[in-house]
Amino acid sequence: MELCRTAGQPAPDFEEQAGNVVVRFRLSQYTPPLRVSHDLTDRQRRLLQLLSDGVKWKVQNILAKLVDAPAKRTLQDDLSLLRSWRLIESAGRGAGARWWLKRSD
Repeated sequence: MELCRTAGQPAPDFEEQAGNVVVRFRLSQYTPPLRVSHDLTDRQRRLLQLLSDGVKWKVQNILAKLVDAPAKRTLQDDLSLLRSWRLIESAGRGAGARWWLKRSD
C-alpha cells in the first residue's frame, strides 16, 4: 500500500476467495490496450485515450484535439473500426454523431 501511495496510485483492493487472498491493483487513469483482436495503431490508442474522459465527442472536436490530426475520413474509419471491436460507442449520425469510450460492465 505504501508503494501505491508513493507512486500516486489508488490503494489496492483485498478480498478472500475460496481460502485465497486476492489483491487487485487499480490504475488511476485509463491506459489504452496495445492489442485487441488486432494490433492498435498509435493513432487509435491516442483516440481511445482522448475518448476516455467521459465526454461524448463530435468528430470535428476530436480532429481539433489531435496533434497531427488525420484526414476526417481516416478518423471516421478509425472510429468505426474501434466501435466494431467494441472499444467505443456512438450515437447519432452525420455531423451530429457523438463518440465515447465504452465502459466495461
